Amino acid sequence: MSGTQRNIWKAFNGNLTGYCFHSDKGATTGTVTVTFARPVTVARLRLAPQGALFDRLPRDFSVAAEDDQGRWRELARFSGIEVTSFRQSEFNDFPVRAESPYSRYRITITANNGGEYLTFSELSLEERKTAGSDRVKLFLFCCVCLLLLCGARDAQARLEKRFPSPGRPAPVGVFAALALLPFTVCLLQPAQVYIANTAEFRSFFTALLPGLLAAACLLYGFFLGAYFLLPGTGRARPLAVSLALAAGLLAWLQAAVWPWSGGVLNGGELLGREFIGGALQSSAPSMQIYFQAAAWAAGLIFAVLAPRLLRRFSVVLPLAVLGAQLVSVVLQLPSLHRAEGNKSLCPNPDNLFRFSSDHANVVVIVLDMFQSDLFDEIHAGADRRFTGELEGFVYLRNALSGFPVTIASVPNILTGTYFDNSETSAAYVKKVFKSCSLFKSATLAGYKVAAKTWVHNTTYMDREMVPDARPCRSAQWTRLELGLLLDTALFSAAPDVFKPRIYDKGNWFLAGAAGQMFFTEGKAQNSPLGQHKKGDIAFVEMMTSRSRADPGPGTFKFLHLAGNHPPMDMDENLLPADMPIDRPSALRQGKGALVLLGKMLRSMKRLGVYDNSLIFVLGDHGLGLEAGRGRFAGKPLDGWLARGLPLLLVKKPGTGGPLLVSDAPASLGDIPRTVAGRLGWEGSYPGEDLFALAPGLKRKRRFVNANSVRNGKFQEYEISGHSWDPSAWRQVVK
Repeated sequence: MSGTQRNIWKAFNGNLTGYCFHSDKGATTGTVTVTFARPVTVARLRLAPQGALFDRLPRDFSVAAEDDQGRWRELARFSGIEVTSFRQSEFNDFPVRAESPYSRYRITITANNGGEYLTFSELSLEERKTAGSDRVKLFLFCCVCLLLLCGARDAQARLEKRFPSPGRPAPVGVFAALALLPFTVCLLQPAQVYIANTAEFRSFFTALLPGLLAAACLLYGFFLGAYFLLPGTGRARPLAVSLALAAGLLAWLQAAVWPWSGGVLNGGELLGREFIGGALQSSAPSMQIYFQAAAWAAGLIFAVLAPRLLRRFSVVLPLAVLGAQLVSVVLQLPSLHRAEGNKSLCPNPDNLFRFSSDHANVVVIVLDMFQSDLFDEIHAGADRRFTGELEGFVYLRNALSGFPVTIASVPNILTGTYFDNSETSAAYVKKVFKSCSLFKSATLAGYKVAAKTWVHNTTYMDREMVPDARPCRSAQWTRLELGLLLDTALFSAAPDVFKPRIYDKGNWFLAGAAGQMFFTEGKAQNSPLGQHKKGDIAFVEMMTSRSRADPGPGTFKFLHLAGNHPPMDMDENLLPADMPIDRPSALRQGKGALVLLGKMLRSMKRLGVYDNSLIFVLGDHGLGLEAGRGRFAGKPLDGWLARGLPLLLVKKPGTGGPLLVSDAPASLGDIPRTVAGRLGWEGSYPGEDLFALAPGLKRKRRFVNANSVRNGKFQEYEISGHSWDPSAWRQVVK
């Protein structure tokens, strides 16, 4: 892809001035010529946006082909393309009417955004697939299956003659064969997923192990019950043993030998290049998909035709496969023990909804991925439903996040430090939180600490830091993560045709049924919203109904909500919506997040603790939509850099009045210094006091693009002016 992008840039500039993705501004229209090794009949042009950078897709383009006389014939032209219907990372097809095959095609592209920027993740010309070619593929696939049938029958006759087997299944073989699939999918595969991704889970393995064992035994018991319900005579029981053994072997091979990329734990969508019957979505290449389908078909057909042959190996094969998986898990247990040593305890839940009526309260509310210029546009509107509760707040419009990702940004917010990739993120989080963090400083100052984390491995606490911290043994979290573990095992072991149903657009099949994210009560319980937004609504409902104010020590609360994080599935009225990841959708969902914020602030006002509270409302980073509004309209930042533009609202105790706007050069890493300095807490924090920053202050701030790594180092930028102004950004580490 990098080479392709170099050619795209050359089409506009003629040369490159930087590495791969960067170029000086050149012409607004360029051409890309594609030469095929043989003449092809192009049927469509496919275009996918890069992330959420919809505004940087081409505005106009045309496709032409070179005939035998060297003349270019225009085949299709598209002008004034509306990009509002595009979805993140999904293909959009444009028909190209090539009636005959050509070897050379030319794409003429005009950039969008006033002709200044052009960005997309993939552009391709695709050959026409006629119904005849589809029929040929289907015919060949049927021929392969027929050959497999004939071969299986021949193999059955030869092998059963060579290796005669008893006519009735041996009891040991029955129990072993029926155990392979349940204990592979429900116990051993989930264990390997957990060990490889320990930091992704809040629960300890010992808390999840009973549930995994119960799931494996339950499925095993179902298999045994179904087996003994079958007639004792005839082929039913031998066939059941043979099919169970074949399915277990195929599931293990699918997970261990064919683990093609599917985005199991990274939250990404399942992307597909080939569709079979409209049901298949996979990032596996098409030939591998066909090979996989043929392998499953061959294995199950062989199990049906040669049950006695497979039954001969019904003891050795399942015990060997189960034993190999068990040995693998046992050998990884020392690394599991080390990784679990970095797991955080959880704060006392009794502190979550308790406020102090006679001491200060510090509340840090994170609305995930809420971008600053989106709030600016909402605030400029006439509807006060979304910002009317922000009395006494200052909107720091010129704010900057330290990182474009949550895993690094949240530690920066609570410690002021920057992750440099010199150690694992889990080790870094544990080290900096134990060294100097707002959790530790609040405890030393006598404050009660409470936290609602959304990405749990972004924070750390133990009893040395927070004396009343306790193990994270929430039944809801354990149930949810148990479902997620089983989902990932099912996902890896199932054929690709079933993967989209298991993934369920990020809600997951079993995890969604086993438990809701965070809380599962109130109106949100039966809401059709996705888990993340449902969790936000449920938490706000609980805060509204359960919060209380008592005399006693002050409180420090870190409350991380899903906020404006994709998917865009909630509108401004907190109702379900299926929206693309674009600016209009982000504005609507952002308004919904502000409605929830208003409810939280109203509950604090009702308790009489709003005035004596130091409150921060922020996005952990931006959404990645170009900052094309406000002072620097027409000069949008690149998508990853736009994720450095977080919302930041601050309120001092004892302040009131309407929302104010300041362009002081703020950074999210200034929050620890601000809190500790204002309240006299212990701790040496870098940064500045947010309330002491002047709008015209000349200050250099730091942004680390943790998504770009070379030679172990992140790509870093120094920002010397307004964070929305691309000219203020200077790359300092390449």
